[in-house]
Amino acid sequence: MRHQERMERCQKLDGPTVSHLTQPLDVGVFGPMKEMFNKECQLYMEKNPGIHITKYQVAEITARPYMRAMPPENLTSAFRKIGIHPINKDMIPDFDIAPSLIYNQHDVTHLSLSYPPTASSAEPHRQNEEV
Repeated sequence: MRHQERMERCQKLDGPTVSHLTQPLDVGVFGPMKEMFNKECQLYMEKNPGIHITKYQVAEITARPYMRAMPPENLTSAFRKIGIHPINKDMIPDFDIAPSLIYNQHDVTHLSLSYPPTASSAEPHRQNEEV
């Protein structure tokens, strides 16, 4: 398998459809903060027509969304929501993690991601090859 094919395969396995399970702050803190920040920018532009937002206004505009999104309760809630702390394996439904179960096998073939391909990784592609 070529280096590019390997990278594409890895990207498919770690896609945006499952990243929320491993990134609680993106879901519980930064996502809402981004929405609040966008609203603050809209308000700023409505109050200051014709004035562009520059690096000098960013701190002022970011302050309120930051303070609302970052209290300790939101941070701990984000980790609790996905079952990281305290550990709660029942928080994530089995079907959400089903694709990762293939990696629990003991006979998983380990791929070399070295580039250029070595003689051992330059074997011809086989149909139904397990990763």
